[in-house]
Amino acid sequence: MNVFLTGGTGYIGSTLISRLADEDKIQNIMVLARRREGVSQLNKAIGSSENLKVTYGDVRSHNYDLRNVGAVIHLANVHNPYWCEQNSVEAISINVQGTQRLLNAVREFEVPYFVFISTQSVYPKQYDVLFNEDDKTAPAGVYPITKYICEEMIKTLVDSSTKFAILRPSKVYGLGAFVEWDSLTAKFARFTCIGKGLTIYGDGNQGVDFVHVRDVSDFICGLLTASGGTWNEIYNVSGGRFVTINVFVEIYIEVAGEMGLKAPGKSYVNKGIDEEYIYRRLDISKARRKLGWAPRWSIEEGVRELIKAYLDYN
Repeated sequence: MNVFLTGGTGYIGSTLISRLADEDKIQNIMVLARRREGVSQLNKAIGSSENLKVTYGDVRSHNYDLRNVGAVIHLANVHNPYWCEQNSVEAISINVQGTQRLLNAVREFEVPYFVFISTQSVYPKQYDVLFNEDDKTAPAGVYPITKYICEEMIKTLVDSSTKFAILRPSKVYGLGAFVEWDSLTAKFARFTCIGKGLTIYGDGNQGVDFVHVRDVSDFICGLLTASGGTWNEIYNVSGGRFVTINVFVEIYIEVAGEMGLKAPGKSYVNKGIDEEYIYRRLDISKARRKLGWAPRWSIEEGVRELIKAYLDYN
């Protein structure tokens, strides 16, 4: 199978490409990239690969040639919620109009499979509910609304020859093809290594359901190589463990001790619950049932790997 990806130079995309390159059933991986710097970073992260082919363009205007493509995986989007709120017209243009243009090409070339990476943010902001894929959505904010609109557009493929899958991942973290060292989990790992304290906003009782970036990549690969009955579906993809920020910080303290590092201190900033850390609890029983998929990475293992990576790199 030949696979075409948008967003292949990003955090999830680059990790997925590295995983796809090891999959025997994948012949060629074609990537649409906007900037050459991103491709340089991708090549540095995954090394050279004969079956990796890169073209440059914008998802909103690219002249797609999807002949002989077996699956399209659409990851390209602007996802920073604060940027999207301040630049709503541009966010809608990239996320919605870009997706529509790609869908038109998918229909034109009758691509057999289409995978779309959505977001947990289409669900309401509630901690006390274990959301499954059939629960009512309530996207609030420009970014989740653009993702919800894209989901609705993609569902129209049900009347075409293309089978689709919509993925709603929880908070993605971990060591992938590269690391976003300013993200919450990697930043805490970096601070742990350099002896800087970990700051908790509010009372620390906000909850997060983390999923490792390599678990997300494994899910997508499993989907592409699965037998029938797994398509035209929406899937939650999470680590299956909902923890508070307080518990999360304690994990860093425990892992630091296990690794012979000085335990980082912790402090609280009374700002109430930070909107950035309002996440949902996701039910992954559908993924287990239909794909036999389960997350492999525990939070402790993911944190340990991030700390080790920072020590090795520095």
